[in-house]
Amino acid sequence: MEIEETKWLKDEDAVLEYKASDFLTGNNMEIVAKLANDIKTKIRESPFKIYMVGVEDDGTIHPMNITRLPSDRVEKIKSGLQNELKNKELQVCRIVENDKCFLIIAILSHSSQTSQVYIQP
Repeated sequence: MEIEETKWLKDEDAVLEYKASDFLTGNNMEIVAKLANDIKTKIRESPFKIYMVGVEDDGTIHPMNITRLPSDRVEKIKSGLQNELKNKELQVCRIVENDKCFLIIAILSHSSQTSQVYIQP
């Protein structure tokens, strides 16, 4: 099965956030600004957040072409997010299959302003 045919069974919730591939349009600074603003807003719901970029709101994976997200661009986006998001740890991972990819961003906030969230299995 190719990743293009896959649909996640889990709906978005306080921890899991899906973003379509077109969320990563623009130059690196614009992408970092969009992601950082979205993360700052949504991290208030939960001290831990996972972004799946390249996944539609309904959980369907629509990966982007790997040429749109080469590894050096991923590193620049990660570096930019680290500069923008103080008191937060983050990991950025590009998942690649053939010539397609999607991005996973995991964020942990150390801010006392986030509320405690209980995740249902």
